[in-house]
Amino acid sequence: MAMFSHLGKATLYWNTLRYLRPVQITGRLKNLLYKPKIKSDILGQQRAVTGIWQQPAQKGCRMVSSEEFCFLNEIHAVQSASDWNHPHWAKLWLYNLHYFDDLTAIDAEHRSNWHRALIQRWIEDSPLGVGNGWEPYPTSLRIVNWIKWGLSGNELDDG
Repeated sequence: MAMFSHLGKATLYWNTLRYLRPVQITGRLKNLLYKPKIKSDILGQQRAVTGIWQQPAQKGCRMVSSEEFCFLNEIHAVQSASDWNHPHWAKLWLYNLHYFDDLTAIDAEHRSNWHRALIQRWIEDSPLGVGNGWEPYPTSLRIVNWIKWGLSGNELDDG
């Protein structure tokens, strides 16, 4: 039985790999072996706002308190640096935490002090390139939400 299982896996791999071009195979191997380092010393200049800023559509509030969040009908408190990547919380829940969607949610202006503190905590608690928050999708949404928050009249620190 175990031999059939190994034969089945080998057949599956063969059927997958035989359609790949050599450049795709070498690219996969390169991505497995080479992990590029993110340069932290590159800082861009903040550009001046030109034109009129239109407020985006607002989502529902997800920040229950300054440390509690509700995503996917689950409430968790983010009280320590390790909570940003808590091993027992669902990955989708953690992704939602890293999006910072509450910055542009309904009545967000009443939570701006919470938001400012939360952004500062995220910067302090999230080492460059480590954890869920640095994966491409959460990073792209967080950047967009931080920019929207800044364009809505909130001060973005250079830190």
